[in-house]
Amino acid sequence: MTDGVWLLRFVPRPGCDVRLFCFHHAGVGAAGYRPWALALPERIEVCAVELPGRGNRLREAPLKSVDEIVARLLPRLEPELDRPFVFFGHSMGAVLAYETALALRARGRALPEHLFVSGRRPPHLPDPLSPLAGLPDDAFVAAINRRYGGIPSALLQHADVMALLLPALRADIHALEAHRPAQARAPLPCPITA
Repeated sequence: MTDGVWLLRFVPRPGCDVRLFCFHHAGVGAAGYRPWALALPERIEVCAVELPGRGNRLREAPLKSVDEIVARLLPRLEPELDRPFVFFGHSMGAVLAYETALALRARGRALPEHLFVSGRRPPHLPDPLSPLAGLPDDAFVAAINRRYGGIPSALLQHADVMALLLPALRADIHALEAHRPAQARAPLPCPITA
């Protein structure tokens, strides 16, 4: 299987001082970070992570494991770590940004200058909510909307669009629910803003 493009640069800035790697939340793609790329100063290059099964990678099967996502992302990410960089992740992206930083440390690679995370509990706290991944489609969509309010009603009215979006959302929710971070890990030595 051939991988698509893992890192999207909406505004390439080859002379940038710092790269901002952005990890998106469940069920969506990297396009949400396009406005950031347009709004940030020239010295910052936004590199948004695009997972399989969404955006320009819609024809690829989505990945159902945090560990597999990180393992497949690292070879594409490492060549881009030739200058100072930071990670930002929201919700599921927070988990991916954190786990990617841990994987870089395990490989003896440079770490982000800063790790920014939002919309997610700390990795050592268990999820108090019931699992959703195994629910039938209608119940799954209803539960996602109750819990996160994330699917616009305009999309819900189009079964063909939902058929395109659900595989990635289901895979992401499965990855999050199945993920069990190791409990005995040393803290990351970089600053973290949550």
